[in-house]
Amino acid sequence: MERVADDRRQRHRRRSKARRREAPGSRDDRILRALEPLSWLRRSDRALLHHFVTEASCIVISSRYGQRLFCNTIVPLALQTPSLLYATLAYSAAQQAGLRGTTASLDTSISRYVGMSLSAFQTELPRRACSNKTSLLAASLMLCLVSVSSGDVQPRSWRVHAEGAKALLASIHVSGPISSMGVGAELEAIITFLSRWYLSLESLTAITTSGLVTGQCVTQDATLGTISEPGQLALDACDDYFGFPTRLALLFREIGASAWERRQQLSVLPLGATSFLTQTDFDLVADDFHKRLTEIYQEFVCSPVGLNFYPGVREALSESDVHDFTASTEAYLSMARILVERRVRGAPSNSEVVQASVHAIVRVASSITPSPGASPATAMTPPLFAAGCEAVDATDRQAVRGTFLTFLSVVRSQNMEQSLKILESMWQSEEHGVPDWWSYQGQNPYFSLRTRNSLAC
Repeated sequence: MERVADDRRQRHRRRSKARRREAPGSRDDRILRALEPLSWLRRSDRALLHHFVTEASCIVISSRYGQRLFCNTIVPLALQTPSLLYATLAYSAAQQAGLRGTTASLDTSISRYVGMSLSAFQTELPRRACSNKTSLLAASLMLCLVSVSSGDVQPRSWRVHAEGAKALLASIHVSGPISSMGVGAELEAIITFLSRWYLSLESLTAITTSGLVTGQCVTQDATLGTISEPGQLALDACDDYFGFPTRLALLFREIGASAWERRQQLSVLPLGATSFLTQTDFDLVADDFHKRLTEIYQEFVCSPVGLNFYPGVREALSESDVHDFTASTEAYLSMARILVERRVRGAPSNSEVVQASVHAIVRVASSITPSPGASPATAMTPPLFAAGCEAVDATDRQAVRGTFLTFLSVVRSQNMEQSLKILESMWQSEEHGVPDWWSYQGQNPYFSLRTRNSLAC
């Protein structure tokens, strides 16, 4: 078994090297060259920006094209906006610390950058121009990343930044659709990209144990504007930012809200009291979710024309990349089914649907070819972690372990390592599986995703 796993990892390494030769590199040379003459920045700050472009940005993006878009969006804005600049430096420092295992020695530096960012944020906030709000939105999202990737000592501080981002995005959209605001095409593209970034954060927040701040959520609101408007969030697109379709991201919010409702009822009802919502109600909701997940599967995975992406993305992807995004989509759909069964319906781990979803995740994850830098493999930790938590068969657990090790042989990810360690600990314990496995996120939306986790949040 070990020899087979080693052979598979060797094949993945060879395929990854071939893909690196065929595909454009993850570095944006234009951005890197632009950093060189920035003499007004300290050398250490320039080094952190360089690390952000070449390393740290790979962890939060699922494609090389998306990584270049991310850097081309953030770096120019950061050089004009102190709050975003310091937040970006803090995030880069946190990621660098995680890779080097030197978090403790850099805590002071990270805190200093965050403090400078927040101070600048307060100064910039009164400016009402749309371009300024856009930069502050990016700063809020970056501060959220910093909080969840550095193990922030302030519990749930990432939620404060997420709520700030939501308020800023709502204020941008309050005047109506972006296309009617009279802003330039470049600013419109930036707002659209930041809206996608926010949606990925919100959808993952919704399926944490605490859910969204208010628990309930809707699929379309002022925060996201008119999501069907061309040029904004495309429901029919697989988003190369977070590795699965926009429609599924919106559905995650609804699944999280329903799971929150069930959890609230179980926690607040007195002994012997009658629930307002019955098990039949939750079964009906779960059945509806499964129906909609099947529709997404038919549209995105089974479509004869293949996945649809945002403009310009498909042309930048190889056929292998498209295959991996299709596999990632199927894995997240299976993870959604696990969430529906375990947290909305309340089914046990050994139920047929849950175990079928575990098998599906293991199957599609093993078909993905990891490659250095931004790739769909970086988005696969949550589905694999979910499969590992719910796997009751030793063969499935070994397959999850082997896939994690294959990815880790190519991808530099603290979270993959941490997720595998947690799974190993769970598997070795007497309790094979947990009643609410998502609680291992520590109520943190980016746990087991692409940034270092903070179980204290």
